[in-house]
Amino acid sequence: MKHVTPPRCDGEEQLSNPERSSQPVGQTRPAAVAPPGGERRYQAVYSYAAAEADEVSLQEGDLLAQVEQIDEGWMFGVNQRTGQRGMLPANYVRAL
Repeated sequence: MKHVTPPRCDGEEQLSNPERSSQPVGQTRPAAVAPPGGERRYQAVYSYAAAEADEVSLQEGDLLAQVEQIDEGWMFGVNQRTGQRGMLPANYVRAL
C-alpha cells in the first residue's frame, strides 16, 4: 500500500490529485444523521481518485458506511453515493 497525502490547506493545489474538487467558500454540505444501530459513519473531507482497482473514489462530502480500519493509513468501507466498496485513504475522511 502506498501513503497518500491529503491536499494542502493553504490554497495551493497538490499535483498528485488533479481531480480534486472544491466547494465555494462558505458553502457546506448538511450534516449527516447517524444510521440506526449505532454504526459509525465517516465523511470524505477531500476528493480522491482511486489509483487501484480495489480502492474507492471519493468526492468531498461523500458519506461512508461499514468502515473498518486496515492500518494507520488505509480503511475499508462503502461509499454510499456510489455503492462502491473498497479501500480508501484514512487521512481523507473524518468520523461523524
